[in-house]
Amino acid sequence: MSRAPLLSLTALRVLAVTAISFSLLAACGKAQEAAEETATEAVAEAAIESMTDAEIDIEDGGQTVSGVDEQGRAFSASQGDAAAIPADFPSDVLVPEGLVLDTSMVVGASSFVGGTMPGDLAELTTRIDAHMKAAGWTSLMAMSEPGSSTLLWQRDDRSVNYMIEAKPDGQLGVTISHAVEEKAPEADNAP
Repeated sequence: MSRAPLLSLTALRVLAVTAISFSLLAACGKAQEAAEETATEAVAEAAIESMTDAEIDIEDGGQTVSGVDEQGRAFSASQGDAAAIPADFPSDVLVPEGLVLDTSMVVGASSFVGGTMPGDLAELTTRIDAHMKAAGWTSLMAMSEPGSSTLLWQRDDRSVNYMIEAKPDGQLGVTISHAVEEKAPEADNAP
């Protein structure tokens, strides 16, 4: 059975463009005047939009990039205060309580969220395992090493990947990728 990649080329490009634009904004610094910061944001938005056919929205504390990829799928990526759980994120996928998002992305029917939360790595992986099994998911992989865990789940044509990492500050870094297998176009009435 073929599976859709967890992060497509478009998704990786969106993340790269988002990272570049945040670097441009970080150069502004808090010590500069508000007018200069607004001008820099406008320049960053215009530069990125001219390179990508994407719409960029930069606001205090957050940014959203949106557009349509080369396959005609809508995409959006948000960082900082603009990051939120996508409206159509599946309810049968556990998003741990207390997760403070710093990144969210949607490409077509697939989505990605990431952030930090307080907690214990082993307790969180146990909670994810119990929730996903109860929701009808099948575990395909559970890999743990000191300080991190990767969990891969499958249900019908969907897959979910959890990556959890213990941070030096006592927080857990958590990313959740939900992918829907893309159907190949059917051949035109081939004999």
